[in-house]
Amino acid sequence: MLDVQLINGVSIRVCLECAADATKQWAKENPEKVRAKNRKTSATRRAVHPEKCRKAVAKSKAANPERVHEYQADYHAKNRDRINARIRGWQKDNPAKVAENAARRRAMILQATPPWLTAEHYEEIAMKYECAVLCAQLTGVGHEVDHEQPLKGRDRCGLHIPINLQIIAWHDNHTKSNRTK
Repeated sequence: MLDVQLINGVSIRVCLECAADATKQWAKENPEKVRAKNRKTSATRRAVHPEKCRKAVAKSKAANPERVHEYQADYHAKNRDRINARIRGWQKDNPAKVAENAARRRAMILQATPPWLTAEHYEEIAMKYECAVLCAQLTGVGHEVDHEQPLKGRDRCGLHIPINLQIIAWHDNHTKSNRTK
């Protein structure tokens, strides 16, 4: 099938199949230019239709979980050092969150976090860990968040809930161990 195209203002007849083949050949020979054009087009599309693009990506990920997992595993293998450096940087910038997450993980393992905790309870727990970091910075003495009733005590076990948390100096917390005061 022939098509009429304008090239430099001159009308020419071009076979559509030949034109498609020529375009594919050019794309093979110029992968950098194709990638640059695709990035520009994608960036424009994301800027104009961000919600539509997010939904399309989510739909694609849901439809191809194995492919997503493969891609992520490959990316992590190739960028392990960069990812670990980013994680270490985040941990350094967020010591309260790191301590809170570690305590939550330990509590979950011990099944000490009740299912009835609300978002406000979790915020209160996070605030205690932030306060411990601030106390350590202000006093120059390390402070930690301690469970008044230990999660794994000798005669009773406490819960990982705000009312059971207290901020004490790290030395006192380590000498207290899993006992009540």
